[in-house]
Amino acid sequence: MAAAYSIAWDVPLRDRNTFHLDACAHCLATVHDATALPSLLAEPALRNLPLMVLGAGSNVLFATDRFEGCLVQLRCAPPAS
Repeated sequence: MAAAYSIAWDVPLRDRNTFHLDACAHCLATVHDATALPSLLAEPALRNLPLMVLGAGSNVLFATDRFEGCLVQLRCAPPAS
């Protein structure tokens, strides 16, 4: 079974925004299971960081070259019907 979420540090964001701006995130948390969100948010390393949810990146314009918080990217599969 795949991990419910993963955390990466100093992540380039060029391929995560449609403007392809050279930005970087201090932290990127990729969530594969929405039920893991409480566990992710309880991570000590994320406790004092600003959080921002990032979807596909089409409505995001990075105004600085580095986001000093944690981007949370949801990559959850839709519920089975």
